[in-house]
Amino acid sequence: MSSRTLSSMGETIMKLIFSVLAIVASLSLTTMPTKAAEPSDTPQGTIATFFSLLEEGKTTEAVSDLMAPKVLEMMGAQIHSTIGQLEGWSRNFGKYQGYEMMFTEGIAERLEHHVYIVYYEGLPVTYSFFLYEQSGKWLITTFKFNTEYQNIGRYMS
Repeated sequence: MSSRTLSSMGETIMKLIFSVLAIVASLSLTTMPTKAAEPSDTPQGTIATFFSLLEEGKTTEAVSDLMAPKVLEMMGAQIHSTIGQLEGWSRNFGKYQGYEMMFTEGIAERLEHHVYIVYYEGLPVTYSFFLYEQSGKWLITTFKFNTEYQNIGRYMS
């Protein structure tokens, strides 16, 4: 073989090696675990993170990362039903289109109640959150969601 052929083969092998390395690097970056969502130091921040995760289709993270650990422990298998119901809103009512705060109620220094209207293409849904401040972070302890608006007037008074 001539030296020119060997040099050409060497260049081809080097290009192949760099291509394989680039593919391996991109695969490892896309399969790296993402950081869990963190509760915020404000109730509004935790709720904003919750809705942001819902919009991204990360329902499990919205629930499991932002709820108080003891609540998740007590809910047990019921948490999967709750996550399924949340995922069903988009399937049943269309694409998520944002949210608006209806009211906030301070129950105690470290416990607040927030009610939001969440807009989907086909129907608005009310979300009611109770948040508890624990170690400087606001965690969701309870949330309810429904399409029944009979109680909205009670929330606003």
